[in-house]
Amino acid sequence: STWGSLHCRLSMSRPTSSVFGGTLNLLNTCVGGGTALVALPLAMSKLGIVLGVAMFALFGVLVAFSLWLLIAAAESLRSDELGASSVNRMSERTSLLVAAGAVRAAGASSGALGDDASSARGTITYNELGRRAYGHAGLTAFNVTVLVNNIGMAVLFLDLLGDILPSLLTALFHLPSSTWWLSRTALLVAISVALFPLLLFKHIEALKYASLVGIAAAAVLVGVVLYAGVKNSSGKGLDGMFALVPEPSHPARSIRDVFVGVPIIVFVYTCHYNMFSIYNGFPGSERARSMWRVVVWTFALDFALYVFVGLAGYFAFRAATQANVITQLANAHVAPYALMVAVQLGFAIGIVFTIPLFNLEARVGFQYVWRQLRSCCCSSSAPGARKGQNALLDDDGASESSELARPGLNAVFVVETAVLSLVFLGISLVVKDIGVVFGVIGATTATAISYVYPALFFLRVVPRARRSARVTNAAIALVAFGLVAGSVSLAAAIAGIVG
Repeated sequence: STWGSLHCRLSMSRPTSSVFGGTLNLLNTCVGGGTALVALPLAMSKLGIVLGVAMFALFGVLVAFSLWLLIAAAESLRSDELGASSVNRMSERTSLLVAAGAVRAAGASSGALGDDASSARGTITYNELGRRAYGHAGLTAFNVTVLVNNIGMAVLFLDLLGDILPSLLTALFHLPSSTWWLSRTALLVAISVALFPLLLFKHIEALKYASLVGIAAAAVLVGVVLYAGVKNSSGKGLDGMFALVPEPSHPARSIRDVFVGVPIIVFVYTCHYNMFSIYNGFPGSERARSMWRVVVWTFALDFALYVFVGLAGYFAFRAATQANVITQLANAHVAPYALMVAVQLGFAIGIVFTIPLFNLEARVGFQYVWRQLRSCCCSSSAPGARKGQNALLDDDGASESSELARPGLNAVFVVETAVLSLVFLGISLVVKDIGVVFGVIGATTATAISYVYPALFFLRVVPRARRSARVTNAAIALVAFGLVAGSVSLAAAIAGIVG
């Protein structure tokens, strides 16, 4: 009907993002419900105060630049979709965001299209950039990265539970710590069994709101860490003085410490998954400019928050700083007992209801990769017809034929869920140090998602005529930096595991 068409056009043209809301969303993605904060004092203790603050600033700028590359690539795709003949040459002197002007010009010249058409023609996703850049090979590489990253995130959250739950349950129920079922292994097995029904849900968007409990606990944790840092900042104590830079008298150890701290910083700045959901919610002609404002505000707030928490935790424990500041604060009794119990309980609740979200994302990546492997082994064509070159719809390869799209449960879905759950549990039982998990994720998947993929996709999607030589060289340098830093950080993480 005419009214139905009008209502559809109005709903599609109505913006769903704002700079304020997008900033909060992207900030929450970086902080991860507070889990990103727990290892910041360790990173600061490894790097020293001066180098630590400099590294937080440097990696914040690099990630902001990588997000700009994704914005520019998305704008180039949108301009092609709208039939723009050219995009104004990008200039870093004008904040490198004039691609939005080409989209506005294209919308004006297309008459009825404009912002409504840009929304109606589909949304741009990270998956779509990978497919448009490198075809199904790029899409497969991206899905493998998503699979590994979400497995790592689930393992990290289980490790955090393994650190928090024994002392939390002992405090809540006044149980002896020697009770066998309070051991880390028994608790993680019990949690995995209890979580399995939640992992079988196919649509668990409502569980996202449970992370608000974790965010509230994180806010309290920030206050406790700052209090502990101010309280213990005077005098040497038992843990030595503060280090401004890694100790120069032991260069080998100092270099290793740097590449232990760097992956943690890379990890806490990773938010690229969620960027496109915010970007797609802005009006078509204002997407690039509004998204860039969100990025700037987010990383300014991120930098301030991370430096404050890192310094405060380091001031509180100095050379004895550990990977999990929550358990260290609880054991040090630097804050009121009831307050620390509340912080631990809030984090535990937020973690328990966030793990199913990682399982859902990991399953999507697993299903796509599994279908590609079956397709290669059977020498058949890739599942689903290849979409047209101008289609801006999400081609994640896991939509129509995915087990997630079928109503009800079936044996394959249950087996996939059980396998992923066992993988999460098995790795978390073997790798007990969350510092190692932070290091491995930060050196591998977080580095790929934050630095390597954005630059590679930008260089492949945006034609050379639409980008300046300086931007091109900067993108190439970002790829090289990500590969080198990731490789060295991974070697340091492996050395830590072996040691």
